[in-house]
Amino acid sequence: MRLSDDVLSLNPSHVALMFGMNDLGGYFERTKFSKNMLDSKNSADLLNFNSTLGELVLQLLAKNICTLLQSITVYDSTMVSETPNAVRKPTVLKDGNQIIQNMSHKYHLLMIDYWNILSDINTNIQILNPNKSIIGPDRVHPGTLGNFVMTYAFLNATEKHSLISHMVLLKDVDASQRASNNCLVHSLIRNISSNNSLVALEAVITELALPFVIADDQRKALALVPFVKDFNMEVLKVRGLDQNPPGGREIEYKLSIDGIKIGVFSSNALANGINLSGNKRTPQHIQATQVHEILLKLWQVEHIERFIKFVENNYMMPFFVSRSKLATELNFTEAGKYLVDYVAHSHRPRLNQTFSHYLVLKRDEANLPGEMQLLRTQARALAAPKPHKFSLVLSCKYDHEDDRLIL
Repeated sequence: MRLSDDVLSLNPSHVALMFGMNDLGGYFERTKFSKNMLDSKNSADLLNFNSTLGELVLQLLAKNICTLLQSITVYDSTMVSETPNAVRKPTVLKDGNQIIQNMSHKYHLLMIDYWNILSDINTNIQILNPNKSIIGPDRVHPGTLGNFVMTYAFLNATEKHSLISHMVLLKDVDASQRASNNCLVHSLIRNISSNNSLVALEAVITELALPFVIADDQRKALALVPFVKDFNMEVLKVRGLDQNPPGGREIEYKLSIDGIKIGVFSSNALANGINLSGNKRTPQHIQATQVHEILLKLWQVEHIERFIKFVENNYMMPFFVSRSKLATELNFTEAGKYLVDYVAHSHRPRLNQTFSHYLVLKRDEANLPGEMQLLRTQARALAAPKPHKFSLVLSCKYDHEDDRLIL
């Protein structure tokens, strides 16, 4: 039902399918079940996992949808934690991942492997400190760093290693354009005198992509995966500048973009190429941050929609079936009474807060599609490529006669 309503109804071209570890057993070992009962339960779960995954894949392929399979993530049974440990869980999950891999081979589908990259990183982390983990303290959910690593794994499997842009400024516009990649070089002027300074060059360039905004709490993940090298290179190379003299004394140039001071770089650094993607002062990074802020709002609205679906599909299907009504036709008085009774009979008082939150959010559900569409439109408009004026001004020059740098 959810596949039809929430996926197929949108006519997608691609679907990334993921079964989580909650779809398999392993936690039952903390019960009083015997080993034979646990083995039987886990085997039944794996059979159900295989058949259900296969049914979903076939439904997607029947609609000619490009289907991507994603592996299960890591359950950390090795870290030192106060969270009770299900030591058999990793074995069951490994079997589940083998099912996913077999399915990918059977139907010639791409599989994104989170298991191995998270396991390898976690092993290296815990060699140094057994108390640490790329997985959260509950042993289940990847934290901020784990999610960033998963993002890298997804991109690494689905995208060629790509540049944001590769701007190479040579003797003229035509030569520069031929040497550049994923950008348009509109104009290039060299050696202009301005305000008693020697301007090495001015160029107008439109980059066809924006840099990836990396939040402060994600930066530690950059030491775990080569994300910047593979996916976040916004390179500026400038050839034909005065070269640094012998002895390590550098000739430097001030770089500005649209009049904003970006930094001071040596002629050698500019000749080899500087990566601007992490420079928060560039207009490109500022633009990318604005897009990121809109996308964060979009994800918050999408989270509300997912939360509503989660409550209805996990707790309320008997309510809807018994009344032969759709979730869009909710009678809030009846639903509120049903949920109160559900908490009482299930002896799970913590659900009171979940259900109260659901009833509040449900009242505004009809507005969610419009909000999401508006935010997507805003994000696309904000992300549109823009031309920018790059200026290099000589900051210090080497005087060959006096063998010194002139500031």
